[in-house]
Amino acid sequence: MPSVLLVEDESAIADTLIYALETENFSVTHVSTAQAGLDHFDNHAPDFAVLDIGLPDFTGCDLCRKIRDFP
Repeated sequence: MPSVLLVEDESAIADTLIYALETENFSVTHVSTAQAGLDHFDNHAPDFAVLDIGLPDFTGCDLCRKIRDFP
């Protein structure tokens, strides 16, 4: 089962995305901050990630740049 890291701070949006992805047989891990996303990515690299642009600690674009630095 493919794994997805969802980084979204709005619970209503996250719930909708989780439902849609799990309906399509994806394993979803949801976190609410960019730092939590980095921590998860460091330990459990997902098959792909869905990133919110406006996160409370730094932007989804910054998070994407940091994730791309992982080996």
